[in-house]
Amino acid sequence: MKSVRRKGFLYETGPNSALETTPLFKELVADLGLESEMVYADPVGKNRFILRDGRLMALPMGPGAFIRTPLFSWKAKFRLMAEPFIGRAEKEESIAEFVTRRIGSEFLDYAIDPFVAGVYAAQPDQLSVRAAFPKLYALEEKYGGLIRGMIGGARERKKREEKAKDRAESFSFLSGMQTLPNALAARLGTSFVTGAVLRSVSPTRTGFRATVLSGGKRLGISARSVIIAMNKWDLALQLAAEAAKQERRQAGSQPPQRAGFSETNPYLSQACHRHGGRIRHWRRTRFAFDL
Repeated sequence: MKSVRRKGFLYETGPNSALETTPLFKELVADLGLESEMVYADPVGKNRFILRDGRLMALPMGPGAFIRTPLFSWKAKFRLMAEPFIGRAEKEESIAEFVTRRIGSEFLDYAIDPFVAGVYAAQPDQLSVRAAFPKLYALEEKYGGLIRGMIGGARERKKREEKAKDRAESFSFLSGMQTLPNALAARLGTSFVTGAVLRSVSPTRTGFRATVLSGGKRLGISARSVIIAMNKWDLALQLAAEAAKQERRQAGSQPPQRAGFSETNPYLSQACHRHGGRIRHWRRTRFAFDL
């Protein structure tokens, strides 16, 4: 999150708002003393419009509005009623395939396609539903369908006192979203380190041990858990380097730097290519590459 003020304007280089889906947000904001900074979006901003047949039509936000809307034909509305009786997919699908199979092409063209274009600037037939919309994919996997999933998810949210995203209020701060991480960093004090370069992460009996370079000094940090936010290529090589070190320690010698990983990791071969690594050999479900 980064908020910038320039020439009288405030703009965000990262997320420009968040959804208050859980009361934990207000608890966190109150604990950080940011209640006077927190602001909510104008409710008018919840309205969404789709252009169809040369007319702007409001996207229906409830069952009654859905029945009355001219955005979808009666054929499409009746087609939606069949959704709970459609089985799970037998192969990995694109967003277009998933939506067409479950609720029909009209919903793809006038509801999902505009959303995908706005979020990913891509075509729905070029994106995997499992990768781009894992929660949508999970509704079918867990509940057997979208409508069943919406009902089941609503029950679970009610138990946790949470709100659905389409009903949650959008909020930000008077000085921008960066207000939140700034306040968290100030509360953490000297235990929060910025500008550090990660050198290694290794498991211990009680959690993990991370080594970082900060201000020209080498620091060791012990923690119960580690959250990785680096890009997938650098992460793949970081894990490979650590695996190579452990392999050398176990062998008690200095073989060429080589690391083995399961073929289920989708990023390692890309990481090799991007960083000049070279795949050496394939053995059953494992492969190794030079670092």
